[in-house]
Amino acid sequence: MSFLRLAVIGAGHLGRIHTRLLASHEQIAVAGIVDPNPNACQSISAEFGVPAYSHHLDLANQIDAAIIATPTVYHHQVALDLIGQGVHTLIEKPLTHSVQHADALVRAAKDHNVVLQVGHVERFSPALSAIKPHLKDAYFFEASRTSGYTGRSADIGVVLDLMIHDLDVVLSLVQQPVVGIEAVGSTVIGPHEDMAHARLRFANGATANLHASRVSPQAQRTMKAYTSEHAVAIDFSQLTASLLPLRDTTPHSTWTSQATSGTNNGASVSPLEIPWTELTVESNNPILEEQRNFLDCIRSSKEPRVTGQQARDAVAICQQITRQIQANQLRKVA
Repeated sequence: MSFLRLAVIGAGHLGRIHTRLLASHEQIAVAGIVDPNPNACQSISAEFGVPAYSHHLDLANQIDAAIIATPTVYHHQVALDLIGQGVHTLIEKPLTHSVQHADALVRAAKDHNVVLQVGHVERFSPALSAIKPHLKDAYFFEASRTSGYTGRSADIGVVLDLMIHDLDVVLSLVQQPVVGIEAVGSTVIGPHEDMAHARLRFANGATANLHASRVSPQAQRTMKAYTSEHAVAIDFSQLTASLLPLRDTTPHSTWTSQATSGTNNGASVSPLEIPWTELTVESNNPILEEQRNFLDCIRSSKEPRVTGQQARDAVAICQQITRQIQANQLRKVA
């Protein structure tokens, strides 16, 4: 299967991005943009010259594959309909809002022998690719993912909206069962949690501290990780990656230091200036790389980088985190 006909389901923020980037690929045609909102659908249709449809079943028999970028609550039914007609699907994260629905999609994709890929886009980050060779046996992770309130993804909480990005990255690196979870969080604007903190323990002793907020004055997407040999720092927003060897051949006494105005018994205090090395990061577009992986898997019958099962496992951990948050929800002190 060389030439592919695709549809984009959902005419929101990500639907527009996917439609625009699909034009970069050879041997494909965008058969349509689908959304029940006629204004949103016609806007993308006019901008990119693709047909507009109000329902995904209107063109299901005309396409080979689809990218589902609807609100999460619709992922399960839309994907189930398309997979049932033999359509390969790339579903924006999270796969679904429940483990039960995720399991149903994984089974359906297997039964109908179609590719089911999930849009955990940070797995395609060139910053992660640059640092990954130095992350073998990482045992401690710290991640912070924050933004202001955009109103998008209001049908789910911040755990499934933002935290799941970093959770998926950690799960892909550790590849061990989660044996312990501690989580707290709070609602601020909507009915779901808007900020959350989770601590995960893995069977091999690795630990991950994950923080997410969508009501923050500052936007950031950063992660630090530690192995016995390296400390690494990733900025997913700026697409940068830095490395600090913990077993450096250079003696610590040769590290440069910077004097401060403080004193210690009359002597100036000179804290070490830690020599982080910034790695070369390719200037790739993660969503474009995600699409390339999807198309390649359809044509070559390969397993995608982010499988339905992996995405299902991330949803399962998120579900445990949100249950703990609901039981331990932080509230304002009177």
